[in-house]
Amino acid sequence: MTSYFSLKKAHLTGTLLSRTRCFSHTTCRKFMSHLAKANTQSGRSRKRMFIAAGAAILAGYVTGVMHFLKAEMTSVSVGDDEEEDDILQKCKGFMSMPVTDVKLLRQKKGETSTRMEMLIMETQAAFCRALEEVDGGKFKVDRWERDEGGGGVSCVLQDGEVFEKAGVNVSVVFGHLTEEAAKQMRSRGKTLKGVDGKLPFRAMGVSSVIHPKNPHIPTVHFNYRYFEIEEADGSKQWWFGGGTDLTPVYIDQADIVHFHSTLKEACDKHHPKFYAKFKKWYVEFNLVYDRGVKFGLATPGSRIESILMSLPLTARWEYMHEPPKGSREAQILEVLRNPKQWVS
Repeated sequence: MTSYFSLKKAHLTGTLLSRTRCFSHTTCRKFMSHLAKANTQSGRSRKRMFIAAGAAILAGYVTGVMHFLKAEMTSVSVGDDEEEDDILQKCKGFMSMPVTDVKLLRQKKGETSTRMEMLIMETQAAFCRALEEVDGGKFKVDRWERDEGGGGVSCVLQDGEVFEKAGVNVSVVFGHLTEEAAKQMRSRGKTLKGVDGKLPFRAMGVSSVIHPKNPHIPTVHFNYRYFEIEEADGSKQWWFGGGTDLTPVYIDQADIVHFHSTLKEACDKHHPKFYAKFKKWYVEFNLVYDRGVKFGLATPGSRIESILMSLPLTARWEYMHEPPKGSREAQILEVLRNPKQWVS
């Protein structure tokens, strides 16, 4: 369990930090070019706005990751009142109050699930405010509850100046695993002992899909999640998961190489083989084993409105579509069918 957690913790921390600069200068210029068509501000002001957005992401992620990892280090003597005030102060900066009641977060402030919920709420707020700086629009904040336990906060900006749709969702749900879900986990080698056949679980995560209007700016997706099970003796097993991907309409090799180089740089800080391993695992995961989406759809009380937030406003499917040979459309189709190794 320790080695699995260390590997996953490195993945979570590394990829979170890598999100602070996943776009190349080429893509930044494309964002600014699109803004120029709908904004009368000077080029210098627009550039400052974009830099401010990037800084917001950087500050939010570094703060969030360090907050989460503090418990892994030597504890610092802090009074209960001071720490409780710190939790409440952080909550005031979120897009909405956390799903879990603040009083309960205070009571369980040392638990991994509490630290993770605070992290994903901070991440959501940092991303939303950074995207608002770029687009000029405002996110609609939709707080929802799940009858079976838990809920979430969905933030969506749609039909903006830069983004056709940008969504940043947080969900925190709990309850009992269905028998089918428990069987799937046991089939993957997990030894789980519930009470009367029931396994209490708690799952939470932050996910985002960003669809720019400009087809020369790639769609970006990421999701990071935490899953916890409590066994009959009160002990807990927990896992991290997730990843990120870039989906361009037209290939810009500089963007793609920069994206993968940034992820590789983050992974290399923990182990030189992590990038290749995680890249291969993530491709297979999305094509065959996407248990996150499957779990979300199969969980009683799942919220389809939030799950399908990832769709663009307009989508179409052309039957048996084959773009002209040698076209840029054919180029991206070939890469999607046969993934490439962009960095070594």
